[in-house]
Amino acid sequence: MDSDLSGFLAMDIPSVGGGFATRTIAPGDFIFLEGQPGDSAYIIMKGEV
Repeated sequence: MDSDLSGFLAMDIPSVGGGFATRTIAPGDFIFLEGQPGDSAYIIMKGEV
């Protein structure tokens, strides 16, 4: 699925205080595990989950 998030990011980054960080996850690595407390949100820019 392709989507253009540039409008979202340009508009919303200032409202979250620059709390975004880029992470590269290797194929097969886990982003999070079921049952872990949620402390982050993720925007997948390339690839799939």
